[in-house]
Amino acid sequence: PEISAAPKKGRLIFGGVKLRELTQFTNQLSTLQDAGLPIVRSLRILEGQLKPSVLKNTLSEVAGEVESGSTLSDAMSKHPKVFDRLYINMVKAGEAGGVLDTILERLAEFMEKSLRLKKKVIGALIYPVVVSIIAISILAGIMKFVIPSFKAMFEEIGLDLPLVTQILLGIA
Repeated sequence: PEISAAPKKGRLIFGGVKLRELTQFTNQLSTLQDAGLPIVRSLRILEGQLKPSVLKNTLSEVAGEVESGSTLSDAMSKHPKVFDRLYINMVKAGEAGGVLDTILERLAEFMEKSLRLKKKVIGALIYPVVVSIIAISILAGIMKFVIPSFKAMFEEIGLDLPLVTQILLGIA
């Protein structure tokens, strides 16, 4: 049986990996690096904590490549669907400056802010959509129930319908 790593509907996705999951990984990797653990050991620990997913498989491959002598940034660059260019370049800068733990911490903070902003934007877009749906529903109700009653009222009185009312009845 094949394990599907497909994300649930409604979740923000970052290259096949949930942005929340990648942010949490980055935070944890930063903490482990700050504690002085070797990078391969840190990756293996974090890989072991994950459920089967795209990120777990990617971490396994990245850890294997780092064990083989690649830098962390080079290993991550082979997985562009999980780690974008900003992420890879930040890791590369952290490796070059010897401050990988600090860079990872800042990267995690940036990702958390990005996630919060995306959620706010989505939340802000929901309101106008709901208002539009309600307005269209009200308009449809008026066209279906109210306008035809005007036709009956004008017919009872024996007057011809005004042009605007005739047009609205035609639309309804």
